[in-house]
Amino acid sequence: MTALSAPSGLAAARTYSATANIDSVALSWTAATGGVTGCEPHCSTAGGTSWSGCGGAIGASATSHTITGLDKDNAYVVRLRAVHGSDNSAWVQSSSSPALAAPGTPTGLSANTSTWTASWTAPSNTGTGTGGISRYEVQCRRTLATSSAGETTTTSKYVGGNRHCKNWSNHGNHFRVRAFNVVWGSWSGWHRIH
Repeated sequence: MTALSAPSGLAAARTYSATANIDSVALSWTAATGGVTGCEPHCSTAGGTSWSGCGGAIGASATSHTITGLDKDNAYVVRLRAVHGSDNSAWVQSSSSPALAAPGTPTGLSANTSTWTASWTAPSNTGTGTGGISRYEVQCRRTLATSSAGETTTTSKYVGGNRHCKNWSNHGNHFRVRAFNVVWGSWSGWHRIH
C-alpha cells in the first residue's frame, strides 16, 4: 500500500452567526494520498496544547468541511489528519481563529420627555463581523436601588439608533443601552430621564 500522506494547505475561516453563542469554522485543504478512507478533525481552545474531537467524520474525497456549534468567546485552532483503518497520517494544523470582539459602548445618552424618545451616539468600535452593529437593547428602571419595592425593569431589542419610549413614565425614569453585532457589548451607564 502507498504510504499515507497528510492533508496539506489547511485553511480555517471563521463564520460569525447572529445566533447567540454559536458560530462555525469552514475548513479547506488539499487531499491526502495513499488509500485515504477519511479525515479526522480536532479542535483546541488552548492554543494547541490540548485537543478534542470536533466536527464529526469527514469522507475520503472531501477537501472542505464546516465545524459548527463553536463558542463565540473562544479562539480555536483546528488540526486534521488522514486515516486508513488504524493507519493515521501526521497532523496538519491551522492558524488560530480568533474569539469574537464585542462592539463598544454607546455614549451621549439623552431622552426627550415630550416624545419619550431615547437617543445615543453609536460606538465607533463595531466589533467583529462585516455588517456592523445590527441592533441595540434598551433597559429602563424606575429606580437604581435594586432592593426598592415596586421596581420594574423592561427590555426592548430593535434595530436603529434611537428608541421611542412610549409609556416609559409607567416603567422607569432611568435607561441604559448596549449594542449587538455578533455578540453583545457592555451596557452604558444609567441615564436619568426626568
